[in-house]
Amino acid sequence: MRELQTQQFRLKNYEEQLKRQTERDIRNLRQDHEREVQDLIQNKENQLHQIRNAYDVRISEEADNLRTRLQKMRQENEAQIQEEKRATERAIAALKSNSKQEIEEIRKEKERRVEELRTELKQITQTLEHQAKKTRVRYEREMKKMENRRR
Repeated sequence: MRELQTQQFRLKNYEEQLKRQTERDIRNLRQDHEREVQDLIQNKENQLHQIRNAYDVRISEEADNLRTRLQKMRQENEAQIQEEKRATERAIAALKSNSKQEIEEIRKEKERRVEELRTELKQITQTLEHQAKKTRVRYEREMKKMENRRR
């Protein structure tokens, strides 16, 4: 009987030891798991940050390109407007000997053409601004998608 009690005592001690060891192992596994999860979260955040920076650079480059194109178009249109004005002035000088009515009609036509060119320039400017806005909206939509995927 004594031997049986001793055996039970040993088994109980052994069971307690196993429980403590198992709890220690589980704690260690949880800590390792938490570290790995934190590392994964940090990596995802770093990737998201890099992607945002890349998009910011891309948007900035595209905006710069659009500004450059817009400036070039403005300069070309302004040059065209100036050339139209000079052509108008030459035509007016050549026709000074004609009646005032003919001169007035030509001047009005040239002014109408200048106004058309200005309207065209305004439309082109609006189109480019609209394209820039659409690009920004696309960027923001992509950022939201990326954030939603991350969650």
